[in-house]
Amino acid sequence: MTTEEQLKTYAAYLPYELDGTFTDLPKGNSFRLTGIERDWNDGIEEIKLIGVPGPYGGHTADADLFKPILYDLSHFEKYFAKLFDTDIDVRTFLNEGFITEENQFESISDMINNYKVEWWPYGVIQLALRHHFNVFRIPAGGFIDKATLKTESND
Repeated sequence: MTTEEQLKTYAAYLPYELDGTFTDLPKGNSFRLTGIERDWNDGIEEIKLIGVPGPYGGHTADADLFKPILYDLSHFEKYFAKLFDTDIDVRTFLNEGFITEENQFESISDMINNYKVEWWPYGVIQLALRHHFNVFRIPAGGFIDKATLKTESND
């Protein structure tokens, strides 16, 4: 990800207590993302992420070294069906106030699979961020799947 993409991605999750690991520390470390610093190193902008104390105390490191713990979007409908205790469709999201127009999308899976997050209704974006979904589509290997707690790979 570019510096600007990192800033946009991680800043969106800040209010929602995103957990992750830093790859420059021993395996199994866990931190809650609490802040972002912009830094200039020899004229090159760097994004540093700040994690609150875990077993290793507080930590600040380059954003490239952070692996957030997120749900893959493939879990979206199943997760919210369980949360709302009903099948998830556009009407459910309309009734819950996350979508304002019923005909905005053919289905929830249509929205997830065929539209960039910028086109999603604001309420759905906030809901997905709050529940730690990979709405910005961080590539496989760049995040840990919260459903399985395994690092996704490109294999």
